[in-house]
Amino acid sequence: MSEISGLKLKINRYLRNNLESRQQREGNNLTWLEVNMNPYFFLTMAEHQEVVDLLIAGLDTLGLNTHLLLADREQMLVVAGLSQEGSIYKTL
Repeated sequence: MSEISGLKLKINRYLRNNLESRQQREGNNLTWLEVNMNPYFFLTMAEHQEVVDLLIAGLDTLGLNTHLLLADREQMLVVAGLSQEGSIYKTL
């Protein structure tokens, strides 16, 4: 096996392992949202499923990061953050 083929195989294995790990984390994140979020959250976000998808992808990084930017558009800004005393006022 050439050095390039070996490197390609190593990178491919790393990426596949990362993908499997990410799928597991995102499944856990979705379960957490379903259990912990008020049903009105899902009703409110029904027209913005791509935003919820980004939340699911990054939910487990909250704690490492203080905020997660989910949408920054002309008429809409959606930011997720940890629920802490005064966090709504700080975000606004």
